[in-house]
Amino acid sequence: MPSRQAYEVPLAGDRVTIAVIAECGPISISRAKSTGDSSGDGPKKTSGCKYLTLKLIDFGHTGSDSQSSKVVIKGDTVLNLILFEADSYSTIRNSDGLSDHVYRGGSGGAFEACANFRQGTVIAILNSKILKPFQKGAAKPHPTDNVLALTPKNASSIVIIGQSRDLGTCHTLKRDGKQCG
Repeated sequence: MPSRQAYEVPLAGDRVTIAVIAECGPISISRAKSTGDSSGDGPKKTSGCKYLTLKLIDFGHTGSDSQSSKVVIKGDTVLNLILFEADSYSTIRNSDGLSDHVYRGGSGGAFEACANFRQGTVIAILNSKILKPFQKGAAKPHPTDNVLALTPKNASSIVIIGQSRDLGTCHTLKRDGKQCG
């Protein structure tokens, strides 16, 4: 049965997404799920889980527009990376005697490992799940509001490649004293 929340990618091999973190959203809490209680006291509320949304962009490239021969920046594809807090974890000792955490639920420890990533970090994500965009209404969605989202299988499927030298925010102050952003 096809998933209503995610796309199935029909590839035989592995798939890697390489992107730059353009924005780090705040840590949010999802709505609590209401589950039936076996004691007959009615629905039981469980607390929502924490999640983090990172906006990813590609590297882009410069090229020339064939009609106006102006130099334009092409690319700049936007994706959201959504990291969900694990439901639980257990600590095990590996063969070297060091402690490792084994995460269950959520993004398999990716939230815990990646919550401190900063803007400009270049990452690679292996075989992530592609989530369908959330449709807010019957009106035609705006392409910047309704982007595809990725969620990793676990923490080991995300690797830091480096730091983007050219991505940053403007530090100049405007006339009103606020940062230009």
